[in-house]
Amino acid sequence: MERAKITTVMILGCLLASALPAYSQARTARLSGRVVSINGRGGVGDATVSAVRVGDSLTPSVASSFNTVLHPGFSPQPPTGSPLSENHVPEFFETKVDPNGRFSFTNLREGSYVLCATSPTIGLLDPCRWQAAQPTPLTIAAGQQVANYEVEMLTGREFEVLVADVGGILERPESLAQGAEIVVGVWGGVGQFQPANLKQKSTTGRTYSVVVPFEKPVRLDVRARRLILEDEYGKEIAPNDGVRVVTEPASDLISPRQFRYTVKSLQP
Repeated sequence: MERAKITTVMILGCLLASALPAYSQARTARLSGRVVSINGRGGVGDATVSAVRVGDSLTPSVASSFNTVLHPGFSPQPPTGSPLSENHVPEFFETKVDPNGRFSFTNLREGSYVLCATSPTIGLLDPCRWQAAQPTPLTIAAGQQVANYEVEMLTGREFEVLVADVGGILERPESLAQGAEIVVGVWGGVGQFQPANLKQKSTTGRTYSVVVPFEKPVRLDVRARRLILEDEYGKEIAPNDGVRVVTEPASDLISPRQFRYTVKSLQP
């Protein structure tokens, strides 16, 4: 009798175990697609794709990952949106593409996802960071299989901002003690500030670099704290007076577009 009970329990256990994968697959979703260049339509073979599961509205942490926002006055701008809670934490998934730009996510929970893509290739831009508004989520139902979904990476060109500092004003102890600094970036879309990278630094100047998308007008923003700058036209750039409208990002020149500034003095 006991042996019969044990046998029955084992059979039921095996049946339950075999049913779990099928149930799990029925409750989860699959998403596959390809990362492409929005202009050339070719697959981007070195991209990394991220899928973020979001709620009805983007949470602060998710929104900040899409749009890097830095107030020109050098103080971080607080994010907006509903606060995070234990029941409202976004799920983040990331995967590399194959040489043809194809990717696949399996076992996704039902819900809405925002897909972004990054690439080490100069001139390819994450669409989530350059949209005029928050990205539109893709809603996936339980058991659904979404195929051939395309993530379109924007293409662009490099902007270089050369800041000449022949007198070494930026590196002087008194300048450092007073918090003298330069912030360089571009505004694109609505409320999106993309900081430039410090490409090169020496005792006589700095070079900043940022890639901007073709066909999208941007505003170059060079802000100096406790410094007086001058642009290549001889115009003095005082603190909080550094926005410059750029209307030529659509040029197909391969070489970087350069903007030149000079550090004139430390602000009294």
